[in-house]
Amino acid sequence: MDMIIENNSLNKFVKENNLVSKILVKFNVMANLQTLKFDIEMLSYVSNVVENELHDHDADEKKAFVLKVMKLIFPSINASEELIIAGQIQYLIDNKKIKKISTKKYLYKNIGSWICRRIG
Repeated sequence: MDMIIENNSLNKFVKENNLVSKILVKFNVMANLQTLKFDIEMLSYVSNVVENELHDHDADEKKAFVLKVMKLIFPSINASEELIIAGQIQYLIDNKKIKKISTKKYLYKNIGSWICRRIG
């Protein structure tokens, strides 16, 4: 599988699925996860991760992807709850709570983690 080079839409699909699995692993270890269904901080975290990882998606695709991730985290979301979460996503966008990480900070974290792995 590692020898196959993904191009175009296949690369996009693989990147999305890898991101979904990483987010699900992060949240599945939490206790009382169902109490966080409408938590704005959790939604903000997922939205910021999607914003910074999926560069080749437009704004509507990113909103749909965040909603898809929330449905996977909370399988019991119905249509009315989906509208509430979509409204919360729009609130985060309107109030500029979803931001890209600066290049300087991105490089600092990556180089710092690489140094820590080499030393430790």
